[in-house]
Amino acid sequence: MDQCRKLSESLHENGFELHGKPKGDEEPKHVSCFRLLEHWNTHEGKGQTFHQLALRLKQLGHQDVADRLSKSVSSEKVGEVRELFLKDPFKSKINTNSPLLQESPHVEPPALKKAPDTSWTASEVMQVVVFVMVAFVVLILATLTIIRIFLPDSFVRMRASLYQTFTGRRPEEDKVFFIM
Repeated sequence: MDQCRKLSESLHENGFELHGKPKGDEEPKHVSCFRLLEHWNTHEGKGQTFHQLALRLKQLGHQDVADRLSKSVSSEKVGEVRELFLKDPFKSKINTNSPLLQESPHVEPPALKKAPDTSWTASEVMQVVVFVMVAFVVLILATLTIIRIFLPDSFVRMRASLYQTFTGRRPEEDKVFFIM
């Protein structure tokens, strides 16, 4: 409790240097340590950073407590930066290769972007080949149907020509209509 009163008394001093070693006599004895620090924080410490508190702890010989306070606050601030800035929709525009960010336990290293797997399996290739063949056959049949409907004379000549190509002779007049 004595150390806490000394700390509270030293926090009331303005400036960087301490003017003498604080004794803790100027602080009330019936008030808890938490209340003393809370009073300083809401009154004289308002608008100041944790650096003032860490400096006074170091000057009073509590280097380990000052270091833990500094690390804790820094870690908390890095977490806030991560939440408010790095989880931004424009994250790809932020340079996260900074050594300060890489050493922090709160910031994950940037993920390496993997190229999507575009290799096709054998069944996918077969599906595409079958689809192309079916589409080709449908296209040919549609073309023949259109020719048969709109150009019937040309269709008859075309059938006769195909018949001669496959058999080597021209079809007889009455068989032309029965081919195909």
